[in-house]
Amino acid sequence: MPLRRLRREDYTVGWVCALPIELAAAQEMLDEEHDQLEYSAADENLYSFGSINGHNVVIGCLPAGRIGNNSAAVVATQMRATFRWIRFGLMVGIGGGVPCLEADIRLGDIVVSQPNETFGGVVQWDIGKQTTSGFIRTESLNAPPQLLLNAVSKVRANEARGKSKLVEFDWGKKRLQEQRKGCDVVSSTDELTRTRGGVEKRAIPSGIVSDDISASQPRRDRAITLVVAQVMV
Repeated sequence: MPLRRLRREDYTVGWVCALPIELAAAQEMLDEEHDQLEYSAADENLYSFGSINGHNVVIGCLPAGRIGNNSAAVVATQMRATFRWIRFGLMVGIGGGVPCLEADIRLGDIVVSQPNETFGGVVQWDIGKQTTSGFIRTESLNAPPQLLLNAVSKVRANEARGKSKLVEFDWGKKRLQEQRKGCDVVSSTDELTRTRGGVEKRAIPSGIVSDDISASQPRRDRAITLVVAQVMV
């Protein structure tokens, strides 16, 4: 069956991935894939198109070997210029979890950023200045769009009422083939689940997210300590 081809103005959600494996996961999450559109000479991105629950999504990936904030900004800027009807953009990818008593983060969790106090939702490690008394953070990134924050509130309210549909989702339905070349693999039998009253629970933690998972352990520890101290005050 041939794929549907939509118009550029039909796409209202932009999705940016940093790595090819993240792009593959994004493509697998589509309920329906769409045919390719004609490329713009001013846009060097290559896109994947589809829909999720009725929302038309355009997906772009950072160039191979060109990860980082600058590359992500270029991809997002060109995407926005080509698809001017995009209502909001998402940066979705693999994160490095930092479990603590306040956040029971487990392997496979979906984590959503949200504002807290002076933080917009994402903490960038290197926004600030180094002083004799240590590193001082001087700025913060913008918060997610109001529409998405309202959606987070609704999801959390449904979860509190026991009406969350997360457990109905077939988490293994679109599992990508395991990659066994030079990396550790966690099979489906190794998944960690939380139980409350003997019933499996899946949650979507929300809070402050860092933009850099490549920082050294001491650097991460210092930044985490600073962020937690400021948020808990």
